[in-house]
Amino acid sequence: MIERVAVDALWVVLSASAPPVVVGGLVGLAAALLQAVTSVQESTLSFAPKSAAIIGTLIGLVAWYGAVFSALAHRCFLHVAELG
Repeated sequence: MIERVAVDALWVVLSASAPPVVVGGLVGLAAALLQAVTSVQESTLSFAPKSAAIIGTLIGLVAWYGAVFSALAHRCFLHVAELG
């Protein structure tokens, strides 16, 4: 029973962290290609768009995050009640 809760929690963490990581990687790759093509080596050129994209992704997914974490908490409380 505890193993099932742990597996659920790990899947929630993995699925919640994947979208910002993927978006940050893609924007970072695009910024690196732009820097390579234009020969501009400005450090903020990769940091600022990557940060904005990750923040935008987090804001866009806040409702989904709430639903996913709420469902996980509900399942955890049900398992605690079964143990009690």
